[in-house]
Amino acid sequence: MKKIFSYEGGIDGKKRQEEELPLEFPLNGKFSIALTEKQIYDYLSLFKFKRKERQEAEIFVLPSSHSLKIEFLPGDMRESRGYGEEDLKLLENGGEIRQLREYMPGDLVKRIHWKQSARTDQLLVKEFHQEEEESVFLYLDFSGEKEADPKEMSAFYQILSGVLTGLLKKKRGVQVSWRTSEGRFLQRMVQTEEESMSLLLELYDMQEKLFFEGISEINHPGEFILNIHRELYFKDNCVCTFSLENFEEELEKTKIIIP
Repeated sequence: MKKIFSYEGGIDGKKRQEEELPLEFPLNGKFSIALTEKQIYDYLSLFKFKRKERQEAEIFVLPSSHSLKIEFLPGDMRESRGYGEEDLKLLENGGEIRQLREYMPGDLVKRIHWKQSARTDQLLVKEFHQEEEESVFLYLDFSGEKEADPKEMSAFYQILSGVLTGLLKKKRGVQVSWRTSEGRFLQRMVQTEEESMSLLLELYDMQEKLFFEGISEINHPGEFILNIHRELYFKDNCVCTFSLENFEEELEKTKIIIP
């Protein structure tokens, strides 16, 4: 993918002056830019001096701030975490309430905040800080492809950013893993927005080594999986598929409930 930018501006010959060249990149990822030629004119444009140049730089374009809305059903999460009735008593007696939210099917009746529910005329349930202390696994599946179209990769990076942001609003961290074309299995713990951006930059740098043919072997049962086809899985079930044309709008509007 190649695009040519041109710039015209005036510079005082008696001073050192810096000029900014605004660039617009429609895609996310790593791009190379190069200054190939410069032309210098006098004030009246009577004389022109042209000179070939070869100055290069790399630009990293990060995704915009879209977040996927993700909700976990507390009732079913108790089973997946192994919480029993005694565990729940300890959680509720010693835990600080993080927030109140609308009741959803599967919530325990004992979690309902009856006073606030009566005031707002809708059922509200309590969420505790301890419930979000554990991390979740997210596997990035680059299998079955030799390479990806730049537009598809840009969409993948935007969706990955939105998924990470959504998960970090509910969990302490996200253990992200992926396999490279060289057979290496890499893992990174993401707990902050800065670490999320660092992960994206790392993927940008090694994009040529991400894809491999064949089927990926996944060893983490119950993990989230995001593939290059913009499909998000949880426990082998596809919970969301994003289109290539409208993925940003879908990220903003979609809400997934994890059973």
